[in-house]
Amino acid sequence: MEFPKVRLSSASLPVGLVLVPLLLCMSNEASARTARILGSVDTEAHEFKYQISVQNAKNVHICGGAIIGEQYALSAAHCFFNARQGVFKKGPYHIVAGTNNLKSKSRVVVGVSAVYVPKVFSTYMNSDMALIKLSDRLNLNDDRLDKVELPEAGALYDGYGAVLTGYGWTTPHGPASKKLMKSRALVIENQLCQSFYVSKIFPQHLCAYLVEQPIGFPQGFCNDDSGSPLVHKNIIIGIVSFNKATCDEKDGPGVYTRVSSLVGFIHKTMNGTVDAEVRHHIY
Repeated sequence: MEFPKVRLSSASLPVGLVLVPLLLCMSNEASARTARILGSVDTEAHEFKYQISVQNAKNVHICGGAIIGEQYALSAAHCFFNARQGVFKKGPYHIVAGTNNLKSKSRVVVGVSAVYVPKVFSTYMNSDMALIKLSDRLNLNDDRLDKVELPEAGALYDGYGAVLTGYGWTTPHGPASKKLMKSRALVIENQLCQSFYVSKIFPQHLCAYLVEQPIGFPQGFCNDDSGSPLVHKNIIIGIVSFNKATCDEKDGPGVYTRVSSLVGFIHKTMNGTVDAEVRHHIY
């Protein structure tokens, strides 16, 4: 379903509280343990072929992500990098793709060989993006797999509709979902988003409200949704970063990493340029 482009004013939304990173409510740094989407609905098999689940050595889902090429995917930096300590988290990791059910035996599993994050990523959650390099190439001719396209550098999507998908919690108390869920979303302007948060909303952030359910129904991304893709017409425009501790957007919109602000980082890193502006870790 397509949305008309609209403009929201601060008068149309409730007053927000303080910023709380998505996964670690008592800290200013998010944890890699995220959640399924509140107020979401079921997906169909192979409806979102670009979706991945990032998992640890115990086969536990920790974050979402999206395929952007045969050997690359995008997720959130805080899934892999501890900004407070300035170190990468211990691996190994792998991705699960080609399914909308993590219990399914019909899936594609590939190891993570390296992770790249912008050096500017910090506990303020700006530039919260991880470029994942896979140990083997994906066969994108496989009917179960596909990729999302990258936006143009600097593109804005204020007032546009999008779709969020993820394996996170469906209630504020969990547990995580084994089934991929989806929810429609509406992107809002950063200026409006800032009115709900004390901490700074940076240009590298993108804010959106989920609109799958009627107003007043609890909805929002939650634990285990970190890194999940926000997509407009097969273009990845956002990556789940943080929101309020309640996961309910009645307290404020969700905050994503604005992919169009980091297209240069993605292209140069995929082309093999790892300079002083990029942190990386080989797994």
